[in-house]
Amino acid sequence: MKPNPYSPPKAVPEKGGARDTKHSGRPGCVAWFFLFFGGVVASLGSMWIYTFGLTNYRAQRSYVGLPLGVATLFFSLVFVWFGYSLLHPPGRRDR
Repeated sequence: MKPNPYSPPKAVPEKGGARDTKHSGRPGCVAWFFLFFGGVVASLGSMWIYTFGLTNYRAQRSYVGLPLGVATLFFSLVFVWFGYSLLHPPGRRDR
């Protein structure tokens, strides 16, 4: 009797132990995406804070730009934290 071609192949555990079937390698790409754009947004927020808060630029836009820079910097830290937590989950030990 021929084997069913539509059944999934049997999982072979890796040498290090049981295979982690929860993640298929994609969290690394998503984590680097969050880390990259967190860095881009952090530089944008830092630029707004510097321009509207630390220089002598005092136009009407500075009343919106400074809080927007602080909020942007906060969200960038959240993006970086989220990307880092995807790369290094709390239960995983590499050492």
